[in-house]
Amino acid sequence: MKKLTNSELIKTIEELETYIYNNEVSHLAHYTSPEGLESIIKYRTLRFTHSKYLNDKSEGKLIYELLDSYLDNFSFSKEFVNKVREVLIDELSPIEVFLKRQENPNFKSKYYQSNQTAFLCCFSLDWDSLAMWNYYTKNQNSIGFNLCLRKNELVSKINNGVKSYSVITTSVYYEDEIQEEIVTKILKQFYDMWTRADNNKDAVIDYFAGFVDSIKYAFKHKSYKHEQEYRIIIFIYNSDINNMIRNKKINVIQKNGVFIPYIDIECVHEYNLDRITISPSAKDDIVEEGVHNLLNYYKFDGVQVALSESPSRY
Repeated sequence: MKKLTNSELIKTIEELETYIYNNEVSHLAHYTSPEGLESIIKYRTLRFTHSKYLNDKSEGKLIYELLDSYLDNFSFSKEFVNKVREVLIDELSPIEVFLKRQENPNFKSKYYQSNQTAFLCCFSLDWDSLAMWNYYTKNQNSIGFNLCLRKNELVSKINNGVKSYSVITTSVYYEDEIQEEIVTKILKQFYDMWTRADNNKDAVIDYFAGFVDSIKYAFKHKSYKHEQEYRIIIFIYNSDINNMIRNKKINVIQKNGVFIPYIDIECVHEYNLDRITISPSAKDDIVEEGVHNLLNYYKFDGVQVALSESPSRY
């Protein structure tokens, strides 16, 4: 059996990332409210929200549940299975956590304890989705918008704005079959590397844990499938979060009594914004004219404005 090299480990991880992230996407649709559109155009920013405060309470956890359920489906060694569960998955009662930490102060109590916090900005791959419009048109008089953005130019601008932190872009996977395919591939690849690592088996598990931590927001419950979501994610070290809030580099907004950390990144410009689409709930031509006025006022030249093609009346 060929011994695992560090370069092979890194190459395999990079290949897995390419397989999952789907960076061939050219354009992204960002749905928003009238207030959101005005703010985006006025300040040329997109908002990245702390992952803990998104609408799906299972955010970032689903992949660990999948790993746990699939670990016993293959002829992996018991040592590998136990090590993965110990480092990535085990969920213990408070007394078990207390006892474990008496033995080992660095014990990881529930899932993998990341040293980074994710801030997400969410997009859709559907430019004219009635389901997405419904988020912003709760009544007959509501109007929503979406911005069609060139992904590569947008991500380049975001990277320039957060040079000291990592940025990833990824499709979101909802279907059970696709999630199983991805998790199975990950498990088999890391098991193969672990078996060939000789004295560095713990290092492979650590890489495995870090890899899963970086891709966990690519998995979402199938009830959200209609969103056809694509995400841009900024990872910031936990050790920096409190100081960034105190120094107002991370802002806080109140929503329904919850105070939510977020970052506004200056990244929207006329060269990466192709079109603004108006929801089917807009019945008056003056709405389209108003969007042109907004674009003209803030010097967004060459951006198209279009009406939704959905035949919905409401």
